[in-house]
Amino acid sequence: MKVVMYSPWPNQSFVSDATNYVNGANRREHKPGKQKVYSARARGARLQDLTVEDRLYVLGHGIDSMELIMADVDTPWKAEYEALGFQLYRNKQMVECTALKPKGLFDQLVAEGLPETFNDIRLWVCKAGDASFTRFGLEFTARMLKRNVGAQVTAYKGFMVFRPNSGRKRGQLDKSALESDPASVHKTLLNRDPTFTMLQEIGAYDDL
Repeated sequence: MKVVMYSPWPNQSFVSDATNYVNGANRREHKPGKQKVYSARARGARLQDLTVEDRLYVLGHGIDSMELIMADVDTPWKAEYEALGFQLYRNKQMVECTALKPKGLFDQLVAEGLPETFNDIRLWVCKAGDASFTRFGLEFTARMLKRNVGAQVTAYKGFMVFRPNSGRKRGQLDKSALESDPASVHKTLLNRDPTFTMLQEIGAYDDL
């Protein structure tokens, strides 16, 4: 199976870190019968080759109390990004950052040729699995399900990091914690999130 670490950002934000992780992940042994081939792709690399056997990770930073995700600090805001579907976000230090709304990410995946049959999407975004932190992932999941009916959107409740040498993914609930956990500890399926279910029941996403 292919495991794609995808940067939706201009300026190839996150691609260097993702490439280092991918190199480590391809070196390590995998469980029998679960051989994986990892790759990093930048915006514009296309996704039409992905099948139901594959897995797609979308890379970004979560933003507390905002339905946005953000590029890394290597990609500050430029006015020309607006025409590409990106949003201006000013952080607490009033630094102008490049961000995406759920619709912006959805539209970009469609433009990259993501097949309608594809179903395993994972938001590698800090705290995207915590609805009390951000509801970005919930709206994104609703949009995906309207097109990719069988989509399973996974997110993580912790602050997530790559371990490039070992090719492992880790996370922690508290940034100041001295130890981190395997990423699986923080993993959650947004399709089954109670807040997502409630919002669906009241029709919050009917008009997307």
